[in-house]
Amino acid sequence: MPDGSEVDGLETEPPIEGAIWRGYFSAADRAMRLFALGQYGIRRIAEILNNEGYRFRDVKNKPTLFDREGIRAIVANWPEYGGAVLGKKATARNARKITPDTVILNPDRALMDVELCRRVGQVRAERFREPVQSKPDTGARADASIFPLSRITHCSHCSKMAEEKNDPALRGYLIGYEGSRSPRYRHAERVHKCDSRNRSVKADILEGEFARLVAALSVRSDMIPAMVEQLSQFNQQNLTDERKAEMLSEIGLCKQRIQNAEKLFLMARIDEATFRHHINDNEGQILRLQAEMSEEGQVRQMIEVTANMLADMGTRWPSASNEDKQAFAQTLFSEIVFDLETHQITYFMLKPWAAQFLQIRAAQNGAVMWLKGYKPTRVPCYAGRFEPLYRGRFGAHLCVHSAESSQSRQNIA
Repeated sequence: MPDGSEVDGLETEPPIEGAIWRGYFSAADRAMRLFALGQYGIRRIAEILNNEGYRFRDVKNKPTLFDREGIRAIVANWPEYGGAVLGKKATARNARKITPDTVILNPDRALMDVELCRRVGQVRAERFREPVQSKPDTGARADASIFPLSRITHCSHCSKMAEEKNDPALRGYLIGYEGSRSPRYRHAERVHKCDSRNRSVKADILEGEFARLVAALSVRSDMIPAMVEQLSQFNQQNLTDERKAEMLSEIGLCKQRIQNAEKLFLMARIDEATFRHHINDNEGQILRLQAEMSEEGQVRQMIEVTANMLADMGTRWPSASNEDKQAFAQTLFSEIVFDLETHQITYFMLKPWAAQFLQIRAAQNGAVMWLKGYKPTRVPCYAGRFEPLYRGRFGAHLCVHSAESSQSRQNIA
């Protein structure tokens, strides 16, 4: 539509004057022609198609923005568009072996121009590279750069949009990119679905903010025994038989949700991003509940391990290798949410086994405890669920309701 919106319709019946038809087949044809030029990668082609108003059809038969996987799915099926029937899915094909020299196209059955299909097959064969596995048991190159926060850092604008539209697939994460000028973190896809004006951030900025967060969470080693004792008392007061039964019931419900998600994914009723979201969310809930039900010795060990990891990395972050930073971040943190415009960490979550450390860290100095060096900002409280909030450069939040009743102590935000 002239205003940029999209509506379903027919090519022969435009809804208003000035509307431009963008059908799925014409999108596939445009992708094939751009790829055949040999000038653009599939990320760039996805961006061009999105800017021109073309859309891809997802598993729910809804129009969605192109990403690199959508382009790959189109160009990998060049033999079918050229009238050939190979009897094998494109995902199982080797682009070096399936070439115009080895595949006979059939003009009578072709959906697109045969010469166009041959050219696409040629470009795919020319671009094919055998995977090089330089590191044992991994697919990584020996000279590949390591980005400690890659794939656990999410874009805050994408997260907000995913929440508003109730679509986890819109929640994009950031990956490392070793550009010609400086290492950066950027969206995993160049679709750029969110409204952030910045597409990337320099690696030292994001990692610097993360180092500040780690330093703020660190505690002195002589405080660890007192924290463990306080958490033990807290658990003894709240972990009644009734509460245990409730937690076991919730664990069973989470396991059932995982099974339901697996069935829906196998039936192609949900996409992979939604499936992964449900799995990670419910597995995290199970681990959190199991950690709360742990014996005192296990709780003490989890608190000590978490505190020691934070203290160690908080002091040696500038001198640590990227391998050590990555191992630390991915062992202790489930996710980090970063605002690409304000360059602030707006939210973080520890692994479920370490979440109790943050709970007692918050309660250590009374009803409300602000992280050292940060100004307090208001934050909502959610009953019965631990939700640590971090406000980057301007403020950080770790808050628990105060002390009178066990019910109020369960309300942690």
